[in-house]
Amino acid sequence: MRNLLHQPKVCELRDPSEHGIEIHSDITVLIEEFAPNVKIKVKNTQKIEAYTKLSSDVIVLSTGLFNKFKASNIKVFVAHELGHIKHKNKFQKIKLVFFGIVGFLMGLFLIGYLRTTLVITAWGLGLLFVLMALFTYRFLSHSDEYRADNFAITKASISAMAFDQCFSKAGIILEEEYMNEQRLASSVKRQLANFTHPTITKRISRVHALHKTAKHLKQGAPSS
Repeated sequence: MRNLLHQPKVCELRDPSEHGIEIHSDITVLIEEFAPNVKIKVKNTQKIEAYTKLSSDVIVLSTGLFNKFKASNIKVFVAHELGHIKHKNKFQKIKLVFFGIVGFLMGLFLIGYLRTTLVITAWGLGLLFVLMALFTYRFLSHSDEYRADNFAITKASISAMAFDQCFSKAGIILEEEYMNEQRLASSVKRQLANFTHPTITKRISRVHALHKTAKHLKQGAPSS
């Protein structure tokens, strides 16, 4: 009974060693080079997850990620998350969410205050404000992901092929996870993922284009 009580909870974040996981030296070196204060925590879930906490000093990786990917693949995920940390762009999203909530509340206030023929106008203004916030959030969120991908390729020296292999496999696994859920739940999750993240196909295409451009620039550079 004591062992059962001390098993990690599903949503609990713990040090990798507590899950019997050893972080590969390549990942440790990568973190030391770009963000020495960053720590890796492990989430006990078989779903593949890799994200940065809003504090920007913790990268969360799931046990499922370690079970389904090799260390070289996990390095790709870590490099991408380091891109988020270096740009500290998560806080932009918090501001935009606040912007949307304020807009919605302003709309409700106008509806309650203007109990006249202007109610429709109040509704329209409130809805327009919220839609603007949502679309701005989506645009910046996609830009954040592309920027983090660029960091992984140009700064962390992740190859386009490694990125392709890693994210292609992640896409297949995520699609399998969606298929195992109820249709409504999987549809909602898929739509949310597409709202906050560009499609994997687009990201891979951009990474290959970035790699090709960098290669041409390097070949065209005058030798010293």
